[in-house]
This record gives sequence, structure tokens and C-alpha cells, in this order.
Amino acid sequence: MSKNISYETTTVCSLACPGCQRMTKEKYKSDWDKGDIPVDIFEKSLIGLDPKISQVNLTGCYGDAIYHKQFLDILDAVINSGLYWMITTCGANRPPSFWDNVATRDLSRARWIFSIDGLADTNHIYRKNARWETIDYAVRVITGMDKKPRRIEWKYIVFPYNEHQVEQAKQQAKEWNVDFFDPVKSDRSNLLYQYLPIAEQELYAWE
Repeated sequence: MSKNISYETTTVCSLACPGCQRMTKEKYKSDWDKGDIPVDIFEKSLIGLDPKISQVNLTGCYGDAIYHKQFLDILDAVINSGLYWMITTCGANRPPSFWDNVATRDLSRARWIFSIDGLADTNHIYRKNARWETIDYAVRVITGMDKKPRRIEWKYIVFPYNEHQVEQAKQQAKEWNVDFFDPVKSDRSNLLYQYLPIAEQELYAWE
């Protein structure tokens, strides 16, 4: 039976999503804010993996892998391992040169998931600090690669303020050439209230 292994390669993120543990556990930052995993340690860990592990997941409770200072080296290590792999990322706030460098790699063994919760006028409500133009560039580069990921997905958390855009987002997914659009209704509304300013609470309240 095959197994997966997940790595949180960094605790760095450029966003401030109110439901994220970065925000809800900010007072414990000294416990979880560990920065980037050293590339050499990451490489050694891949060499010593159980043979039953067939997929490496680059995910995170606190960070987003693309913000690792040496993400391209992390990427090369995963690719060179020969394993299938998956990454979940917001895709935001990295310069075009970053994505142009990613596009020179062979991502054909990857499952690439973009977490984008809305369109240009709504994604930033929950994904605070995310700049839409940087996301748009990222998605277009990844979907347009010669050796693009075997599966590219868009995970869309549905909140009351972006529910009306689901159909429009489906069309955007087609325009982007994303393989699979996955709208998931938020189960975070009750949790969010205790961390939100009163002025923002109604944005997350389901009727």
C-alpha cells in the first residue's frame, strides 16, 4: 500500500488569512515560527524515505512552500527524487521572474493546487494581502508550461461574499486551462467570528 509524506518546508507566508493558525495562534509565534527547512536536510530526508512512500506533499499549517528562500532548490530536490508530488499554494505575491524560473522545470509528476477564494475583487477579503495580478501570472505560467503538472486544480473556498461568483470562477478556470475547479463551502465561519473585527463579521455569516 502506497503512502504519502507531507513537509512544511517553511513557516513563511505573505498573507494574513484570518482563519489561518498564523493569525489565530500568533501569541505562540515563538513556538511555530521556525523559518525555512535547510535544503540539504530536506534532500537527505528524501533519500531516506520508506520505499512505500510514493508521493511527497508540500503543504503547510503555517507557511506556503513558494515563500521558502530557496524554493527552486526544494523544487529540484523533489523532482530529482523521482517521486510523485503535490503542492498547495495561494500563488500570490511572487515576481514574474520567480514563476518564469519554475517554468523551466519538469513538473510532469506534480499535482498542483492553487488556493484562490474568489476573483480579482473578492479573493483578497479572506486571502488578505494577496495581489490578484501576481496570482493571474502564476496560474497562466503553470498551465502554459511545456512540462506542466499532470493535474492542476483550483480550490475555491465558498464564503457568503464570493458565492455569487462560483459560475464566473468556473469560466475563469477554463480560460486559465485549469484541469479541475473545486468549490468547497466554508466551514470556518463560526471559528472566524472570534478573530474578526465586528465590521467584517457579516462577510462570513451564512443566513
